[in-house]
Amino acid sequence: MQTNIDWIGEIPVNWELKRGKYLFKFKKEINKNLQSKNLLSLTLNGVLNKDFQSSEGLRPESYRTYQIFEKDDLVFKMIDLENIKTSRVGIVHEKGIMSPVYIRHEPCRNKIIPRFAFWIYFDLYKKNIYNNIGSGVRSSLTSSDLLDIKLPLPPLNEQNFIVEYLDKKTQQIDSLIEKIEKKIELLKEQKTTLINQFLTKGLDKNVEMKDSGFEYIGKIPKHWNYLPLKYLTLSEDGIKTGPFGTQLNSKDYQENGVKVLSQKTLINEDYSLGEEYISHEKFLALENFALKSGDIIMGTRGSFGTKNRTTFGKCSIVPKSDEIFVLHPCLIRIRLIEKKILKDYFLIFINLSSIFLEQIKKISKSTTIEVIYGVDLKEIKLPLPPIKEQFEILKELNTKIKNLDNYNRKYIQKISLLKEYRQSLISSVVTGKKRVV
Repeated sequence: MQTNIDWIGEIPVNWELKRGKYLFKFKKEINKNLQSKNLLSLTLNGVLNKDFQSSEGLRPESYRTYQIFEKDDLVFKMIDLENIKTSRVGIVHEKGIMSPVYIRHEPCRNKIIPRFAFWIYFDLYKKNIYNNIGSGVRSSLTSSDLLDIKLPLPPLNEQNFIVEYLDKKTQQIDSLIEKIEKKIELLKEQKTTLINQFLTKGLDKNVEMKDSGFEYIGKIPKHWNYLPLKYLTLSEDGIKTGPFGTQLNSKDYQENGVKVLSQKTLINEDYSLGEEYISHEKFLALENFALKSGDIIMGTRGSFGTKNRTTFGKCSIVPKSDEIFVLHPCLIRIRLIEKKILKDYFLIFINLSSIFLEQIKKISKSTTIEVIYGVDLKEIKLPLPPIKEQFEILKELNTKIKNLDNYNRKYIQKISLLKEYRQSLISSVVTGKKRVV
């Protein structure tokens, strides 16, 4: 049977097409007397329990405004639809309370099985249907909007078969994805260990060693130096933090002029990007913060940790360009003495080894660092071989890193294909293109 609805298409002749208002009841029961303290939250991993006393995330003054959900209710988050990094639909596994901004729908069990309903709305979410309901692109939906959507509805017995099939198949796929993700994590660990080994021990396994004086590094080759960064940078402005205080603020920015390189440059690794500019007159006042080809920029802010580091301590080399750049307050400019250390060698040390992070943590005496200061950066010590040996280490290390990265890309591709197959399977089953009876 043709439905004339793009996301559904044809459905089996024994299926129906029903609006949600005939299949669900909209409910909103407020937790005004604190009937429940079982706090639930809609996440990308489904509806999960949350610690009632937790201080993490946004916490209201009182949970009396929260609404009560019952087991097998559907929960929808239909605000800020432009945000693709949040979940839109879930099924409640036990009675609890959730945010008042969520929408609660109770399935009519004599018409639709709750988990079948979840799979239908999950398919809608993955197809970005919610954003395009009605006229134009929507930023939010109401309960009425959801209840007005037409849904494919098989007989109850077939709904049961579909639920059993999808639960089993998606679990199998998710298990495969989890195994591959573990392999990726092992690759990351292997990569870090390999880099640390090369940067602290070199290539010669028989070389005479000496104590570095730093427990995390241990012994290094006897002929290597172990120097603070301040001795590897130019004496004048070798390490310079971006303009501070009133030197540069939001009032100075305009639509064109001299580009101010921000942390976005580091995140996207693209020097063509820029949303902030200053006038040439203002640039003359900030000339000491100018950037030239070959300068290294480092992000000074962001989350501290070895995993998923986006800007904190991340470095990049300013490419050759006719364009003039100026340093953002959230960046540090580093100018190395190239006779002592290769820029690419330095970047691997900072960006890919864990040695840098361990030292920053020790120097600052903090485990939750969010800002790097130039004064701390100057004291970071590098195990440093002669220039010729740096070339040799880089050559060997780059080859091994390339091999590991190739494996990583293959694993990521496998995960992508599995996720595509998972969604394709869900869509074909809930619309009747693939029968499982």
